[in-house]
Amino acid sequence: MPRFIKQFLYGIFYLGVFTLIVFGVYVIFLRPGPSCTNNRQDAGEEDVDCGGVCSPVCFPQNFRPIEVTEQVRIFYPANGQVSALATIQNSNAGLAVKAFDYSFDFYDAQNNLLRTVSGQSFIYAGEIRRLAKFLDITESLRVVRVDIRLQNAAWVKAEAFPRPEMVIQDWRAETDGSMIRVSGRFVNAGTLPLPYVTILAIFHNASGRSMGISETAVEDVAPRESKNFTIFYPAVKDIDPKNTELIASASRE
Repeated sequence: MPRFIKQFLYGIFYLGVFTLIVFGVYVIFLRPGPSCTNNRQDAGEEDVDCGGVCSPVCFPQNFRPIEVTEQVRIFYPANGQVSALATIQNSNAGLAVKAFDYSFDFYDAQNNLLRTVSGQSFIYAGEIRRLAKFLDITESLRVVRVDIRLQNAAWVKAEAFPRPEMVIQDWRAETDGSMIRVSGRFVNAGTLPLPYVTILAIFHNASGRSMGISETAVEDVAPRESKNFTIFYPAVKDIDPKNTELIASASRE
């Protein structure tokens, strides 16, 4: 075999050995380990850098944050009182929000912030949800605008935070003197206890326009158990008790 061919083959051999040594050093000592930020699916996650050990959920391409779908509605049930009703929507069919923070900001006609009232809530996958806030404030008639801010949403898979099975039965709304009285029975139709349930009443006029809101709560409702509730609201002119809308809301946690 000619000498130059032997040299060429030996060169290829030693180059291969050297390459293997360098690669081994890189794999053992230099290559980064599995990570949730390396743009590779290598840490046991469900998708690239998300899901599983990396984060609670993988967000789809058509993901949308919680949205406020209309201007917050304002009601003045009595002197020194104001209430606000916001409508929010989670358009994601596969994702729920286990918890989020919200703040209602109350403004006067000069755009001065009169009061901020904050709280925490939740929203299920694909749900349109109502958030109500009630405020005792001496300058109630000065409130002309209310905004709502949403933040710190804790997203989870829809199956990890399913909507409870709830029913409102045998309810009726009637005028009782100067008040409207709404009574009924809340039923936990699911298999898990509900520690706290809010029941929101939205009062409408004959044409369906919202005229006021009120709310009550029932606590510690066992599976298949029912509890009675009563809601009161001033008998404001033009409210049609028959057009009352009732909404139950509860988290299993």
